[in-house]
Amino acid sequence: MKALILLLPKILQSLLSCEGALISITIQGLSLDSRAIKKGDLFFACVGTQQDGRDHIDQAIERGASAILRETQTDEPPIVWRGNVPIINVDHLNEKVSEMASIFYDYPSQKLLMIGLTGTKGKTSCSHLLANALMKLGQKSAVIGTMGSGIYGEPYDTSCHQTTPDPIFVQALLHRFVEEQVQAVTMEASSHALHQHRVKAVDFKIGVFTNLTRDHFDYHETAENYAAAKHLLFEMPSLEAGVFNLDDPIGAIWAREFQSHYPVCGYTLSVDRRFDELSIVRARSVEFHPRGFTLDLETPWGEATVTCALLGAFNVSNVLAVIAVLGLMHYKLSAIVETVEQFSTVPGRMQLVGGKNNQPLVVIDFAHTPDALEKALQAIRIHCRGKLICVFGCGGNRDRGKRPMMGHIAEMLADQVIITNDNVRFEDPAVIVQDILAGCAHPEKIRVEHDRRLAIQQAIEQASSEDVILLAGKGHENYQIIGDQYLPFSELEIVRQGLRARRIKEMRSIFPPSDAQGCAAGEMRQDDGLE
Repeated sequence: MKALILLLPKILQSLLSCEGALISITIQGLSLDSRAIKKGDLFFACVGTQQDGRDHIDQAIERGASAILRETQTDEPPIVWRGNVPIINVDHLNEKVSEMASIFYDYPSQKLLMIGLTGTKGKTSCSHLLANALMKLGQKSAVIGTMGSGIYGEPYDTSCHQTTPDPIFVQALLHRFVEEQVQAVTMEASSHALHQHRVKAVDFKIGVFTNLTRDHFDYHETAENYAAAKHLLFEMPSLEAGVFNLDDPIGAIWAREFQSHYPVCGYTLSVDRRFDELSIVRARSVEFHPRGFTLDLETPWGEATVTCALLGAFNVSNVLAVIAVLGLMHYKLSAIVETVEQFSTVPGRMQLVGGKNNQPLVVIDFAHTPDALEKALQAIRIHCRGKLICVFGCGGNRDRGKRPMMGHIAEMLADQVIITNDNVRFEDPAVIVQDILAGCAHPEKIRVEHDRRLAIQQAIEQASSEDVILLAGKGHENYQIIGDQYLPFSELEIVRQGLRARRIKEMRSIFPPSDAQGCAAGEMRQDDGLE
């Protein structure tokens, strides 16, 4: 509970000091959603991209709001009263919600080691790998991002479908983490969240930049706007260190730009010495093997050899980013290496299922951009002895320009392609498929199966034990968005069912039906530990 007057921006406190009735108003909670208002709450009537909160002020008052903050309307006085409920006009209200929420929850981010990660790809993997490492190194850690939020190793809250939640949710969550004695938080800072000021009052101490490729042009419109949004993380006054991917052109530029502001550490897979004026974590050489890689590591804190059970060059890059952060946090290199060598795959990020008992290997990955799909297919090719089968689709009501690019990449890098539905939202699935096929040189060779469950089952049934199947686009998501509905859809469970059905079919020729089913179920339970 807080006095309303304490939450208001200072300029408004002075303007409203003559309004004596405001002094006695206390606030029980905060909300951006009029439907969620409880008695005594403060309602923020913000103007959003899809809704105007000012249209819902009456509902908020009916539900018991103690006060309303409203995005300023033309020719309105600073405050008007609706009965005993003040409606206070605030210029650029969206920019101020994070700060007011931080005040309400007693500045929780100042009591935590906040690590912010931004970039097109790698945020989720780096965030979880880093939280995993910190837990092993003795720091109780939490995660906020695409896969949900919560203390690492415990069930996550997945009720928010945004990579970075709204500013009130963020501050409330950080406050809960403080109460639960969390020490460090790894948080994905999306371009949307940075541009919309959702994390403006989060006191990040370390910022991590992974890479920048085409994504979210439906929102940002241009690459320049997209990059500018990501750049905001590294401008934050609370930042004490930055980690940048030097293999990305933007990362290389920003590393040099910010090295005069705070300590910077770059990471790279290149032996190029152009950046030797920076602190660098470098993979001098990398050897890939069927279920991971071994790299020779060069760092400002010494050299080491690291073996890790992750797939692909981009996971080498993710591991280097984690090592750079831990090094800046002054952990010993020997402890860092020991921790990294215990890493396992992040759910929905190059997650491995099957691959034993005459079964094909299935890789579940969130790749939903041209660059991510290309990197995923290239990574798997290194480990693939048979055909590489790619099952993917593209989201509806999102950037149409990337669809033909992804079709071209899949056709070029996979031996077999099945195009299926992703989150179609309100768009015609047939139009999405045609957009993808427009990038294919031989669309007649591409199989189309709109039902994603059937597409996965068909891929598993038809694959040989030497083949690898990439399921791209859904990753960790346990739903499929059709219209405005989030329908239950677990790709992992569908894969398990498909592999089990395949194994039962194979074993029926050897054992009686009941024995075949029991053997297959037992094998699948054992294989679950390999994911």
